[in-house]
Amino acid sequence: MGACILVLALPRSGSSTVAGVLQHLGVDMGAEQLGPDRYNPKGYFEDTDFLRLNEQVVGNWRRPEINPTPEQMVIYKKLAEQRRHKPIWGTKDPRWCFTASFLIPYLEDFAVILTRRDPQAMAQSLMACYGMPALEASQIVDRYVAAQESVLDKIHADHPGIKIKSVQYEELVQHPAGIVTVISLFLEDVCPELHILPRSFRQAIEFVDPTLRHF
Repeated sequence: MGACILVLALPRSGSSTVAGVLQHLGVDMGAEQLGPDRYNPKGYFEDTDFLRLNEQVVGNWRRPEINPTPEQMVIYKKLAEQRRHKPIWGTKDPRWCFTASFLIPYLEDFAVILTRRDPQAMAQSLMACYGMPALEASQIVDRYVAAQESVLDKIHADHPGIKIKSVQYEELVQHPAGIVTVISLFLEDVCPELHILPRSFRQAIEFVDPTLRHF
């Protein structure tokens, strides 16, 4: 039975950096992933199976309208079951703030990593990447922060004792060795079978690149 690391990510919160660290530390973030682009030149580390499904359920990521069909719920179950044989696997997509409750019932074992960043910095990064007005960027950040808090409350209520780790992006880029150590210990607690090699640990630290920030 594999443990799932569910990354509840806010947009432009450094979640791709966190997901890349997870992959270097041995978490299977997906066989097929969304590739790099000018916004994330190192990649997004988003499993395209879940990504496509969440896109269908959420619609416009800027103004989500959540209305999953019974057929889509079946796909959440199928995708989770296909990954249970992996010792530890993960999934990251900001849309999980709105759709995680559709996946969680099909996870036999899971833990949560929250990615967080100063709201103003997230809004300014959205403006820099997508050329959106300041008001729209702030509204998107507020919308996702509220959704993240809502799903987190539900997880706490439905799964007392669930393991949750919050990663602040500013701390990660300022102190990569220390925060990667914290993440490593968290993963080994979730999955005792995971043995992180020194080389993998060093690669995870080196992966963190503060120069890639858009703001």
